[in-house]
Amino acid sequence: MEGNIEYFHLTTPQQNIWNLQKYYGDTAIANLCGAAFFPERRDGNLLRKAVCQFIWSQNGIRLRFCEGKEPMQYVSEEVDEDIPIMTFDSRQEFDQYAEIFAREPVGLLERQMYRFVVFHLDRESRSGVLVVLSHLISDAWTFGLMANQIDVAYRGLAGETDEALFCGNYADFIQSEEQYLASARHEKDKEYWHEKYPARPEECPVKIRSASMDEVEAKRIARNLPLCLEQGDCRIRREIPGDRGRFV
Repeated sequence: MEGNIEYFHLTTPQQNIWNLQKYYGDTAIANLCGAAFFPERRDGNLLRKAVCQFIWSQNGIRLRFCEGKEPMQYVSEEVDEDIPIMTFDSRQEFDQYAEIFAREPVGLLERQMYRFVVFHLDRESRSGVLVVLSHLISDAWTFGLMANQIDVAYRGLAGETDEALFCGNYADFIQSEEQYLASARHEKDKEYWHEKYPARPEECPVKIRSASMDEVEAKRIARNLPLCLEQGDCRIRREIPGDRGRFV
């Protein structure tokens, strides 16, 4: 503790991401980018306030990092309210902007680990929120939570609902991992894996990256999931021999 700030060690997943980010320096390798599209055009100022409420409700989004003898993290009490509101004529124009937006590094030391943009699509008469989050503070699940909670906050500000926001506390996860690492269960798990893999695996040669390549971008394949899968409502189709298939 220093003053009123409580510092936490990095979790095991965070440490792996930290090492990767440190190796590649000031690049966007740990950036996660996504956008939430709402079905109608919304009030930009209310949407900006909704984003701020979401950031405040999730202290994991407000994590910041510092480095002394080892990297540490703490929760900032600041919320960046300077969120731009932008208007795009078409989805193509938006996609071009989002591609550049996603490539800009978020940062690492003593900086906010997020960037938000509220946007309107004129041709589609709808609005949305574009965001880049550092992988140190988020994963794919974060984006689903974000879209839902910003919608809840917006409708609350518009007087359409009194539903409360879900407040997440990342410190709970940090403490649960520390408790696990100090537990008998961890020792039992470690013993199991030592018995399962008693010998060190053979080293696998890694192809040396061409010196002319200075990009860290990888090829990506995008797939859109059906809405029922995203909401968990789809039944599983099981193929049965001699049958046309049944839903179970």
